[in-house]
Amino acid sequence: MLFAGEKKIGQIYLGNRKIVKVYYGEKLVWQLMEQGLVLCAWGNPGNGRLGNGVTTGTFYSPVQIGSDSDWEMVSAGSAHSLGMKKSQI
Repeated sequence: MLFAGEKKIGQIYLGNRKIVKVYYGEKLVWQLMEQGLVLCAWGNPGNGRLGNGVTTGTFYSPVQIGSDSDWEMVSAGSAHSLGMKKSQI
């Protein structure tokens, strides 16, 4: 992961959006962004792991997954991913 910019110590930003949580799977990374907990992912989308409808290629930078902004957590394995929204807790 590459991060750049002049922000407060201990905070990670992607552009102007603060990353608040990061989850790792075998071949992908998920991140939740501060503004409404927007879900982004990058990595290998094989088997539909990223949830954006793409199953081939590799995403080398984060892509937003859907338009929902109430994600609470994500879990990922070798060939699957699971997400939970705040309303599901």
